[in-house]
Amino acid sequence: EEAEVLSLSEVLLARPARKEAKKLEQAAKDLHDVICSSEPYKDYGDPNKATLQQIRNGDAPPVWSVNDARHRSDLEWIAHICMKACAYRNLVSSLELHKQCWTSLEICVEPAITLFGRQGPEVVSLLLLQLYAFEDLYDLPDKGQKRLARHARRKCEDLMDCKWEGEVALPWLSARDPSMRYTSELLRAEATQHLASATAAMGDPEGAIDIYERAIEQF
Repeated sequence: EEAEVLSLSEVLLARPARKEAKKLEQAAKDLHDVICSSEPYKDYGDPNKATLQQIRNGDAPPVWSVNDARHRSDLEWIAHICMKACAYRNLVSSLELHKQCWTSLEICVEPAITLFGRQGPEVVSLLLLQLYAFEDLYDLPDKGQKRLARHARRKCEDLMDCKWEGEVALPWLSARDPSMRYTSELLRAEATQHLASATAAMGDPEGAIDIYERAIEQF
């Protein structure tokens, strides 16, 4: 008889870690508040009167449940923040949302690496969501994107180091878009594009072009 093999996420759900729960809860609440105060939702009224279907369709703002928040583990908070960032990044196009997505996701990075490993698909989803937010911050005043570019470059390099066997569906992202499946090669190609963008944001357009050219030769 073969022994049952549990996935990492199942083991962690069976023994939920709450070491970073308070910090992650605040990151989630900050993201929630920015979404609810954004242009589509700020004059909505009482979100508790909305139906679940209205919220899922983006016709009503999300509802914050104090009771749910009280019981979430680190893993569940990370999933919650990533799914929120994924769901609302296209529904709410505002500088404030993109900034808060970057900030809330950044708070998830270290706990996610602890839970899933540096090359885990969950960490990759998180880093890609951060890079999407970075790309949307080109209008930041006072060269704000330039200050983030160094951090974005490091995230690109982490993605380029990933080595997977075959094609992997990215958690949370693939739930909304089934095409979000990556091989190591495809992930490296996308990370290279973001790396070139970050290099340009740092004031080195020639370096960005060089990265693009080398990527074309490689892929």
